[in-house]
Amino acid sequence: MVPKLLNLLGWRPQLLFAHPKRSLLPKIEFLNSIGATDAELADACSSIPAILGQSLENVLIPNYKFLKSVFFSDENVIKVLRKKRTRLFCFDLQKTVSPKLAFLRDLGMPEANFALILSCYPPIVLQRQDKFDGNVKKVIKMGFNPQKCEFVHAMQVFSSIGQSTLECKLDVLRRWGWSDEDVRLAFRKCPIYMSASKTKLVSVFNFLVNKMGWHPSAIAHVPSAFTYSLERRIIPRCSVIRVLLSKGLINEENKICLSSLVINSNKHFLDTFVTKYQDHVPQLLNIFHGKMTIGELGLEFEPQSVMKNCSA
Repeated sequence: MVPKLLNLLGWRPQLLFAHPKRSLLPKIEFLNSIGATDAELADACSSIPAILGQSLENVLIPNYKFLKSVFFSDENVIKVLRKKRTRLFCFDLQKTVSPKLAFLRDLGMPEANFALILSCYPPIVLQRQDKFDGNVKKVIKMGFNPQKCEFVHAMQVFSSIGQSTLECKLDVLRRWGWSDEDVRLAFRKCPIYMSASKTKLVSVFNFLVNKMGWHPSAIAHVPSAFTYSLERRIIPRCSVIRVLLSKGLINEENKICLSSLVINSNKHFLDTFVTKYQDHVPQLLNIFHGKMTIGELGLEFEPQSVMKNCSA
């Protein structure tokens, strides 16, 4: 641990002003005592070295106690370090975060969602109070239930995406034919889809609409499609479907919903579309795993009439 921290001090010369034994060592020993390994500390401190500049008695220990009251165990607190959420340790959480969580609790938010916020979406409660208040009002007005995870996801979108960026993404959606109602429907179903980049939105639309034949409005019913990897999930699964269609193994009677294709677990998809037909098409498993393309079978993507425009 000591050699790693000496290297860190070389990278972050401002820490050289801190006394190694009186200031730095007690903080390291404290974080070790709650379960952080030397490697985890080295990674966390190199990511956000300001953690070593915080007062042990006035910041680190009170913040640890606060986080433990939310996560209920040292192990879960250490996960904050592992997820590079070390920045949480650099705020006065009692002053900055506690009042916001108390307000959300009064709205009916369950304790489990506090852990979700702090472990995955800390910007929600680290933003300025006025912005936080405005986002809460906005999300409630849109009909989100504070007891549901979607409320947290909607808060994260408004906390992390600026208005100009949001407008640019809305412009992309409208250019692909979405109405304002489509936008609202998609956001109510899966708020986090708005975190996808403009490039990702265009790529998914282009593939699902132009290559597979789904109507743009059908995608509004399954906005989680924008949250999955196009290359690792959507294209391999659609490739399997394209092969089955070419072999006549599925047809007009087997209308395929986008939701069943995208959302279903790997096991369910494998059982339904791969294992079942592997005797007929031995290459299906390799296609599903992205180890083989439909081009190698002499096929290409084209809009299909069996793509059913159904909701999730």
